[in-house]
Amino acid sequence: MKYCSTCGEANPDNARFCTKCGYEMTSEPAPQPAPATTPKKPSPPYDQMPATYLWQSIVVTILCCLPLGIPAIVYAAQVEKYFMNGNIDAAYRASRNAKNFTIASLVTALIIYIPYTIYLIYIIGAATSSSPLLPLFE
Repeated sequence: MKYCSTCGEANPDNARFCTKCGYEMTSEPAPQPAPATTPKKPSPPYDQMPATYLWQSIVVTILCCLPLGIPAIVYAAQVEKYFMNGNIDAAYRASRNAKNFTIASLVTALIIYIPYTIYLIYIIGAATSSSPLLPLFE
């Protein structure tokens, strides 16, 4: 098979002119045009629901940080609903948001509770010792 270099039409090997456009064919066959392909973006596995992070968001809301835990619970509750309705991208987005809010809640609690615990240990230690660290307790 020879392919026309002008229109890409397939012609018999012994054809001198293109059967579609009439262009004079050269003695050597033109290369076949490559099919146009669009690169596929990687997609998540659509048969598996993303993690909801529901129990983790409930735990950090109760034990750690209420203001950041509430959005984590809301996003975690949306994951399954979106997935079952076929809105896969929204399900993965809600899962990612639930994870981020859960982590932010935990980190915020650690930033607040660790210095507070150290301060309480200092106060209790100062109150029970005989050294005059805190004049209020003397």
